[in-house]
Amino acid sequence: GMMSSCAPSTAPNAVHHAFEPVNVAKVLPWRAVDLVRDVPGADRVGTRIALLAAFAPGAISPGDVALWRLSHPADADLVRLVAYGAITATDHVAQALASAHL
Repeated sequence: GMMSSCAPSTAPNAVHHAFEPVNVAKVLPWRAVDLVRDVPGADRVGTRIALLAAFAPGAISPGDVALWRLSHPADADLVRLVAYGAITATDHVAQALASAHL
């Protein structure tokens, strides 16, 4: 798909794992490093950006973006990555709300 060309291959697993209730706190900006520690180096910055886009978009640093752009220089790739994190967060919130109203 569109994301497969620019999203880290492990981002979906890390992002989905972050939504487990016991792990949400790990995604706070100062703990995002802990959550992506086991992600392969080539995928780490993209996974971090996707997670921060989902939970703390203001914490995406210029350094994160610069590292991402080393291997993905196109603006469209960065936009797709941030959108992926945000959409994934929205989907999980919607599912949680739907489950709560059953």
